[in-house]
Amino acid sequence: LILADWLDDNQVLAAQVMCAANTSAVGMNPEVLEKAKYHSPENCQPITAREFAKHHYIKCLLGYPNAASDAAYLVVRGCLIGNHIGHFTDCPYSPNISF
Repeated sequence: LILADWLDDNQVLAAQVMCAANTSAVGMNPEVLEKAKYHSPENCQPITAREFAKHHYIKCLLGYPNAASDAAYLVVRGCLIGNHIGHFTDCPYSPNISF
C-alpha cells in the first residue's frame, strides 16, 4: 500500500497541476493539499517536469500495464503556452477527438 501511494500520488499531482494552471483547488482533501504544498492559486508548489517523469518512469520500471500509453495520452492533452496551460484546440498539435 505504501508503494502504491508513492507510485500513484495522483491527487497530490493534480493539486500541483492546478497550481501550475493558477486554478482553485477548492473541495480537494485538506491532507492532499497539505502534501502538495497548495495554499491558494498564488501560494502553492507547481508540478515539475521531474515529477511527471518520476510518476511514469516508476510505472514503466515496475511493469505497470499501459504505462507508455498512459503517459502519451496525458502529454497529448495539453501544452504550455507561455505561463498558460493550453488544452486540445489551444495547442498546435490538437488531436481530432470528439467528446
